[in-house]
Amino acid sequence: MPVEWIIPAARGAYNNRQVALSTWEKLITKILGPKYRIGFVGPGGIGKTVLLDHMTGAAFKDGYEAPGQSRKAEAGKAKANGSRFAVVVAPGQQSGPQIETYNKIFDSEDPIDGVVFVAGNGFVTARDEHAAEVNMSLGYDTISKWRDLNLQAELEILEEVCRLIRASKQKSRKPKWILVAVTKVDLFYGNIEDARRYYSPHLGSEFAEKLNRLRESVGHDNLSWDATPVCSLLDSFVWGNEVVESSLSKEDRDHYLSQFVTLLGSFCR
Repeated sequence: MPVEWIIPAARGAYNNRQVALSTWEKLITKILGPKYRIGFVGPGGIGKTVLLDHMTGAAFKDGYEAPGQSRKAEAGKAKANGSRFAVVVAPGQQSGPQIETYNKIFDSEDPIDGVVFVAGNGFVTARDEHAAEVNMSLGYDTISKWRDLNLQAELEILEEVCRLIRASKQKSRKPKWILVAVTKVDLFYGNIEDARRYYSPHLGSEFAEKLNRLRESVGHDNLSWDATPVCSLLDSFVWGNEVVESSLSKEDRDHYLSQFVTLLGSFCR
């Protein structure tokens, strides 16, 4: 399906959140029957688990609170027929639990079928005040500088994921696809064309080239990938004395969620 980065001026008169949840339920039923497995990977501090909670509907329940830093692998809450969870979320912080989860995700004897690489376009939340203070003291004292640092770190994480995928493909022919979920679009919607050029497959950015080189090395017919914008919690982003306000409505958020889940379903075929 073609990816819409810019929200259409005229949208159908339906509840996009319900469409997303309905599509997700159908997808869960589909992928859990044959134990289809998906791995969520990417940097820490960008809301991989929160995104999953919005996909499963957990985040729309009364009293929902966003989880803190993930310190171990987490699994999606939706399941069917007693089967295993469909989605495994790897901790974003470089740590023993992350390495352990990556080893399980890319296990050549039981590899995942697909990868969702959650990217943040540089909008990474520091998990504690001390970490923020340290980074500011090192000169990353503006949102622009902080984002540049995080975009570079994101590339390094992507390179490691590509290495693991390449090794897994040599042994098991899996995973078969990668979907880049460019989250926090509510923080950069005003510059969304820049994000599209950076993350989309055919526009030649350093990010895209890493995935295109991976695809060339394993064979174009053996791996597909695409990128799509998405968002979950609609929060402002604060760094030092600077603030970027969330600029989208809940309806806009639901539109992107619906597109993301529908695109994910198209990969799981």
